[in-house]
Amino acid sequence: MTIKGIRFCLVADEAELIAEQMMDKDGFAAENSGGPQGNFSGAVFQAGDSRIEVWPGAEAMRPVSMLHIVVASANEWSEKARGAGARIKGPFSAHGECIYSLELPGEMVVSVQSKEPSHAE
Repeated sequence: MTIKGIRFCLVADEAELIAEQMMDKDGFAAENSGGPQGNFSGAVFQAGDSRIEVWPGAEAMRPVSMLHIVVASANEWSEKARGAGARIKGPFSAHGECIYSLELPGEMVVSVQSKEPSHAE
């Protein structure tokens, strides 16, 4: 299966400071940063089909580092991975994507996702 893109996602209490460092001092452009009345709600640093996401921790989002792997068909990937014995959760649907998740050794959280057929290009 070919990887179409990767996303590194960091949920941290220090997210605003990290995003500011990346934008102000490191010079990277961010999308979706800021929030209502100037409250920081996250930052997305786009890189072609890949991106870095930095989000503040919240009750529904515990601090974690995650690797998102974007593929053409997450359903196809999950069938092969489950057939090989992988312990996968999902599918979940969010933001027009079909998402599966698993935890790799070392507590590395990984999701494999693709656009849902109704959102495909």
